[in-house]
Amino acid sequence: MESESVDLGWTRKRARRDEETWNGLIAEQRASGQTVSAFCAQRGVPRSSFGKWRKRLGAAPTKGNRTPAGKGFLPLPIRESAPQPTESVSVELNVGAMRIRVSGAAAGRIVDSILARIATPA
Repeated sequence: MESESVDLGWTRKRARRDEETWNGLIAEQRASGQTVSAFCAQRGVPRSSFGKWRKRLGAAPTKGNRTPAGKGFLPLPIRESAPQPTESVSVELNVGAMRIRVSGAAAGRIVDSILARIATPA
């Protein structure tokens, strides 16, 4: 049995997209809020090609392939922690019959406060 081929007058050509075009499509999909499947169907882009290019370009997929409106990341301020003393500070004051011994990170401030009190005439 012999088969015949029929020329319908049209041929399907694949659209060849470069890296820049794929970067743009991936960014558009993310901004659109659509799922990847819906976006690809609307644009006539093969879903498998979209996934391969997204992986190749390092664009990680989002959960559900879209970010729900109002959900995302918020910036959090980072506070620097107080510097920790590298050495132990210890101060001893002998004032007449009094002996005052202070140690720790706040020793300097405490000694300043004591000296100011002692130096002030009554």
